Amino acid sequence: MRGFHEAHASTVPFENLDVHLGLPISLNPSVLFKKIVHERRGGYRFELNGLFAMILEQLGYTVFA
Repeated sequence: MRGFHEAHASTVPFENLDVHLGLPISLNPSVLFKKIVHERRGGYRFELNGLFAMILEQLGYTVFA
């Protein structure tokens, strides 16, 4: 588990450009996956933590908020 967290923190950057550009923020899983994985962008903490939680759950981990 620690390896997942370290890899995520060291490869996916914090980014809040959408806020400054006036773009909508979505926590929809498919939108987050497209932005962070396919577009290789970062996100702000709710986006990054949300996507990371979804990935962990898909791997069988229980995630607590």
